[in-house]
Amino acid sequence: MQGLTPPRRSTSPPRRRRACIPCTNAKARCNFTDTDGVADDAVCERCERIGIRCTAKTTQSLRKPRLVKPLNNRVASLEERLDALTTAIETQNALTSRSLAIAGPSAAVPTPSQAAAPTPAIPPVSSPASTSTSKPSPAAAPRQDSASWPSAARQPPLGLTWPQAERILAIYRETCLYNFPFVWIPGHMTAQELCESKPCLFRAVMLSSAPLPVARLKKMKRNVIAYISQHMLVEEERSLDVLQGLLIVIAWADLQSLYDQQITNLTYLATGFAHNLGITKIPRELLKQIGMDNAPDDVRAAKDINVPKAPSSDEMRAFLGVYYLLSVYVESLVVELYVDFCADALAQAGEYPSDFLLQQVVRLMQIEDRISEFFGSANDTARGRPFLFLVDENVTTLRAELDTVLESLTYAELAQRMPHCSPDQIDHFARYFELTRQYLLVRLYEPATYLGDDVPAPAGADPGSGQHRYRATALHNCLVAANSFFETVTTVPATSARFQALAAPGQTGFVMVICSRLLVVDAPDWDAAAARRVLDFSGFLANIIGRLEGAEARRRATVEHFVRETRVLGVSQEEMDEPGRYAGSSHKTAYIKTWYENRLRQMDEAAATGAAGGRGAAAPEEVEEPMYMEERLLGRPWFRLASNAGPRWFVGLLEGSAWNFDDVQMNNTSQ
Repeated sequence: MQGLTPPRRSTSPPRRRRACIPCTNAKARCNFTDTDGVADDAVCERCERIGIRCTAKTTQSLRKPRLVKPLNNRVASLEERLDALTTAIETQNALTSRSLAIAGPSAAVPTPSQAAAPTPAIPPVSSPASTSTSKPSPAAAPRQDSASWPSAARQPPLGLTWPQAERILAIYRETCLYNFPFVWIPGHMTAQELCESKPCLFRAVMLSSAPLPVARLKKMKRNVIAYISQHMLVEEERSLDVLQGLLIVIAWADLQSLYDQQITNLTYLATGFAHNLGITKIPRELLKQIGMDNAPDDVRAAKDINVPKAPSSDEMRAFLGVYYLLSVYVESLVVELYVDFCADALAQAGEYPSDFLLQQVVRLMQIEDRISEFFGSANDTARGRPFLFLVDENVTTLRAELDTVLESLTYAELAQRMPHCSPDQIDHFARYFELTRQYLLVRLYEPATYLGDDVPAPAGADPGSGQHRYRATALHNCLVAANSFFETVTTVPATSARFQALAAPGQTGFVMVICSRLLVVDAPDWDAAAARRVLDFSGFLANIIGRLEGAEARRRATVEHFVRETRVLGVSQEEMDEPGRYAGSSHKTAYIKTWYENRLRQMDEAAATGAAGGRGAAAPEEVEEPMYMEERLLGRPWFRLASNAGPRWFVGLLEGSAWNFDDVQMNNTSQ
């Protein structure tokens, strides 16, 4: 047993003492000879030799203790990843099912290797203007497995998760993409691919279509605007992605609490950025084809001349988007010839199914621009006052052109040209174009509501007869168009207004304001009372108010469902209860209804007073009405313009326009 006893271990050498403070300060070698002594009594050789006090260091070790994460945190992290994977798989399956339902039974599910190729049903752009500089998009790379990216990639911006981003992108494709066809997102592109290839466009899409509380959308808006400003103004980035994202932000600015000055700044910012990108200039190849390549020799020889290359199809769409938004409320700064070229090239190539709608929307906007050229812009308070007989001459030409465009936009024509769309989508497009037609007809005949009796009659005609006949006819046509507009508006689902671009809310508000003027105007040969019997304006407004209130309730229900289903964190009840733009539009429509009914009541009282004065004593002399009149609106004092100046209500871009009903709030100084 003695042999099994292990040998005794040798003692470890003594641990070397740390250098003393004097040796450390002098950066000298510190050697202790007395290793058995107490540390406080030991003296190094150097301190003993030079006769100074040897002071040992008393600091503790700097090594940090090891941190061991609790097991429950790691388990919770794994559970969150598993939930994200499950939600991503369910979202991907839903997107695949929706794509198959839209494409029809003959479409095949694209494999990862086929995702880079365009869909066979959509031919590529073959026009010369779109083949020179088109480069393969990074989004055309094979798509990654949907079950791997949520945990492997970084989280998306704006406080979202990848499953939430996929849901929002699906909402945008389904409800918004065709309403603003100037920015196209391929159907095979996932939210992560869009974020990586076009981060600015990704943020704009998330902002425009996210069914989130209004308070959360306001925070997202500030984030997106700051991101666009950083890349466009600070970093001076010249990228089509920035312009596309800016166009999306402007198009749905009404949903993002962007008003007058902000929209104006962003619109002109987009115009200037498009000029800097060089997509607003006519290409040299096109100039040669049409025989306009006749620049002077000194201009041709200039070294800094910017010769635009042939644009890609995405650049042409972005250019037309700038033209569209710029023409909604402000004067166009682009070349009409190039607008026609881009619209025709995209429609003939047929790269995407929305290009046909893009061409028709541009055609209708061109007609509206011509109306503005003849009669002035609808929101221009300083517009000229054309002669009344010119209204009839110009309307004949413009109405024929409008009818020609609308012949190709009937339900049957749209169903034939867009077979991939569902019947509900086709019906939505047909009603939208019919609304645009009625709106443009109201624009055509609207000058008759404010032209006075100072218009000279044609030579040789009876004094006053010609101008009165022209005005009465124009007022009647305007009444018929407005009545048809409201009949169509009340049949369109109220929730679909959320997905219309910037022009649609302005059209509805403009027709409201014109009706409030049309039904109370005093003109020869015009029976305003009979017109009010034909068009039940108060009834239409009450219907619209009820529909907007119902749409606001459905919006809240959609937000609650999205927040609960996708597990959006940090949403308080106060944020959920904040009203959206549906509620704001409902309140402003109520202002119009109250003003109109008060105006009718004042007219009835004035008529009764005049009749009583005719039977008795002479009526008192009329006192000139001041510019602003104080009234009570919805129980609150506010100031309105006098009747001879017309109401000032807001539905568009510029403050103080002839139809600006935000002035109700701006002039309310007695609250």
